[in-house]
Amino acid sequence: MAAKPRGHAAWWMSALAALVVAVVYVLLRQRNGPDLIVQTDDGWQPDVRVAINGEVASPGAYVLHGDARLADLVGAAGGYTDRAARDTLNPAARVGDGQQYTVPTQSPRTATAGSRAETATAAPAVVSMAPATPAASTTPPRTMPPAAMGKININTATKDELEALPAIGVALAERIIADRMANGPYTQIEDLARVRGISPRTVDMLRDRITVGS
Repeated sequence: MAAKPRGHAAWWMSALAALVVAVVYVLLRQRNGPDLIVQTDDGWQPDVRVAINGEVASPGAYVLHGDARLADLVGAAGGYTDRAARDTLNPAARVGDGQQYTVPTQSPRTATAGSRAETATAAPAVVSMAPATPAASTTPPRTMPPAAMGKININTATKDELEALPAIGVALAERIIADRMANGPYTQIEDLARVRGISPRTVDMLRDRITVGS
């Protein structure tokens, strides 16, 4: 049986050696190359270059990882200043390559309201210990009860005196005066029952407080 040519075997050895060299070259290049790729949940992303200005400590351009958020950019810029309107930006928003972000200044009204709130919180409450002054009464003084003044003469009593009697209000006092003017004076206490709205029972209740005179 004839042997294979030695030249054919040498060719295969050369090809294998060249393949090994190529694999080693690729591995070394990947190992020594710049690390410009980061792994995130969304896959491999390159670094991003973004700028920030406005109310941050160090405005400027920064290179961040591809999955960086706005909070990372603010942190790289040294954080917010005291005048920053922080609620206008979403710290969880992902930054984009080549973008510029501006942190606005608080409006004067917002800053003033914040200062007043801090002052109100810091200042102790002052409680007045002065005694309360009673409010002036608007209720007119009531007429002394008939029992303390003596009996009321229903023939000569004024409207106010009649109103001071129990169960006799403004309307009944006016009716008593109108009745005695129209029908003459009362000759006995029981005559008071002729006034509309006054019953014999009411007359009995007033018996110790009224009189028709001598």
